Amino acid sequence: MIARRRELAVTGLIILALAWPASSRLEMDRTIDQMFASDDPTLLAYEELRESFGGNAVVMLVYRDERLFTPEGLQRATEISDRVKLVPGVRGTLSVAELNGILGLIRPPGLFRRSSDDTPPLLRRRDPIARAFDQLFAGYTHSENRRLGSVVALLDVADEERGFADAVRGLSEVVRELPEGATDAVLVGEPVLLEQGFDLIQRDGRRLAWLTVALLSPCVLVLIRSIRFVILQALVILWAVTMTRAILHWLDFELSLVSSILTAIVTVITVTAVIHLGSSQRVLRKRGYEAKPAAARSLAWLIPPIFWACITDAAGFLSLTVSGVTPVREFGWMMAIASLAVFVAMSLFAPLLLTGGSSRFARLESWAQSIDPKLLARRGRQVRKGSLRIASFLVRHRLATIAVAACLSGLTMLGVSRLEIESSFLRNFHEDSDLVAAYQMVESELSGAGVWDVVLDAPENLTTGYMNQVRGLQQELRDIDVDGERLTKVLSLADADEIAAGVPLFRFVSPAIRLAGIRTAIPEFSDALLVPAEPPDPTAETEPPTANNAADAVAGGAADVNVGADAVAARDGRKLRIMLRSREHLPTETKIALIGEVERVVAAWTESPEWGAAFPDDDPPRAAGRVTGYYVLLARVVSQLISDQWRCLAVSAALVWLLLCVATRSPRLALVALIPNVLPVLGVLAALGLSGTRMNMGAAMIAAVSIGLSIDGSVHFMANYRRKLSRGRTPYHAVLFAQKQIGLPLLMATLALVIGFSVLAISEFIPTATFGVLTAAALVAGTLTNLTLLPALLGIGITRPKPTN
Repeated sequence: MIARRRELAVTGLIILALAWPASSRLEMDRTIDQMFASDDPTLLAYEELRESFGGNAVVMLVYRDERLFTPEGLQRATEISDRVKLVPGVRGTLSVAELNGILGLIRPPGLFRRSSDDTPPLLRRRDPIARAFDQLFAGYTHSENRRLGSVVALLDVADEERGFADAVRGLSEVVRELPEGATDAVLVGEPVLLEQGFDLIQRDGRRLAWLTVALLSPCVLVLIRSIRFVILQALVILWAVTMTRAILHWLDFELSLVSSILTAIVTVITVTAVIHLGSSQRVLRKRGYEAKPAAARSLAWLIPPIFWACITDAAGFLSLTVSGVTPVREFGWMMAIASLAVFVAMSLFAPLLLTGGSSRFARLESWAQSIDPKLLARRGRQVRKGSLRIASFLVRHRLATIAVAACLSGLTMLGVSRLEIESSFLRNFHEDSDLVAAYQMVESELSGAGVWDVVLDAPENLTTGYMNQVRGLQQELRDIDVDGERLTKVLSLADADEIAAGVPLFRFVSPAIRLAGIRTAIPEFSDALLVPAEPPDPTAETEPPTANNAADAVAGGAADVNVGADAVAARDGRKLRIMLRSREHLPTETKIALIGEVERVVAAWTESPEWGAAFPDDDPPRAAGRVTGYYVLLARVVSQLISDQWRCLAVSAALVWLLLCVATRSPRLALVALIPNVLPVLGVLAALGLSGTRMNMGAAMIAAVSIGLSIDGSVHFMANYRRKLSRGRTPYHAVLFAQKQIGLPLLMATLALVIGFSVLAISEFIPTATFGVLTAAALVAGTLTNLTLLPALLGIGITRPKPTN
């Protein structure tokens, strides 16, 4: 490597130049689909909702209007709703303006009332139909005190490929430009949560990347006192990140929810290797070695342990590929590639930078050496002497040390058994953020901000018996009570049909005709709640509903609702959608229990004989009802991620142990090296359980990842230990030598790692901050166990040599 150092460096630069274009084309996948396996039942139900109704996600634009239920308030609502409809990615809207239009269609002024009455239909307080619509949609399109309005925007499935980014940005523009009289506007809904989360993650990724490098570069300079190692670190980080992104692009991968910390983690892995290499090089130069011999000896000593450290890092990340959450699996592959890329980059650039340099570079190097304070050198000697004394003490009292570790392990198991999960996606944001404040306002003054759905099979010809069954199911859903928590809204076209049946004109007609009138007023939203028998012509323009064309609209709409058997077959039958609302800010257990109870009620109702009797014999129900929606998906993805952590931890430990078996050629030594790195991870998780802190997505990933990172210290310790054994030293002296050699570099590397991961703590996305803080804590604990428990375990069976004269 020393002889071919220039060729290696040039090769690395050429590869970097070739990979750069591909790395810049890597994009982020913002869809909810990428969080699940393609055959996951939760995702399949969601895809059915999306494909059947053409739009599935709902965002609510909520605003304050003290005069909402006045003619000018309705005019403002109409203006806001019209603006929302113009936003790219919005398929349809529902607000008090649309409610007023529906009432104007089914209760025109000239029908059973004075034609001169110009009061907006929704404001006719003596009209029982107007009052019924007011009560039905209270908490959905407006608050019960009528001071809060809501424009419910149904987003187009075509925009979901970008995570509804265009729609959310367009709606945000509407929020900033409300008409006079409308204030305090906010956006809520799961698409907003995801979009905000992705925006924070991308912003954090850019900020954390340069901040990690900016903080760790001075660390390397102070600890190693050499500019060349700072340059080596920068080259390795650039090369590894670029190659990883390029390989992901060539493999047709996309960045996901947890991919933003790529550069930060590559930086800390690189700094660890650079500090070990720099420490060895510095010691050899102080012993009088010239640059090339010192570099050759350092590389000969450290390339093997750096290789095994990167391999074990990769194994820790690869264990994440057994997760049921797709972004976590892809993150595992990404970081495994990055770990191996770090080793390749070290091999390409380290030989040249350890030996070469111009006279200007040499002057810069001498300046770096001049900042070496005597205090640091003295402290370094003290650390080595202290490590030696600790190792000697622990080997002599190894049984007591192991007994203490066993007691702490028991306490760890107790803490782990008390772990609780945090499934609310809203709690991934800080309590003082604008997004959380918006949700709190909506949930306190309007109704729950969590939107989800029930998908039901429907007969081709809607009958009164079927609509009664749907209304019966809705009442069962409204009666659900889980620890005092209920659904805040249960709404479908069956409710609107029941109200329309109170109109004398529609009392004796079929539900199909009544729903046709509603569809004429709000075609997009109606189609999002009931699959039409014939797909609407996208080129046809809908004529605004008026009193004069009401009868024609109803007649034509009836044909739209109940014809087109071929279209029904193409859509695998008709379906009806019940829209549910619940509070987003719920305890994890309550949210999961509420979803489970809704699923139980829906399954029991739609599998009953009475439900089947509501269908004609030649058009029976095809399946039980399905509960789905963003609310369910986000709850399930967090629960799945956290339940996967133990499987990932087991796979990580098994992979690392197998690699250590190969590296040490001893299953016993491999187990001895693994134990001090598993216990700290479990200890950190136990601390969460004992303190009552809930596990979020960030905490769920640290178990497998931390083992791969903290094992680096054990790998270097075992390399020094085995090197002394191979030279004929006794096991006792080999342990002492390894402790003396590895103590200072391990502490310096841990310091750098803690600084690097602590940078993540400033992230605005709480899982990223949690991941950084807990990983740093696990690495500190791992360093302590590597310097205490590992020597004690290696000391089992060792007899201390008696002093000789």
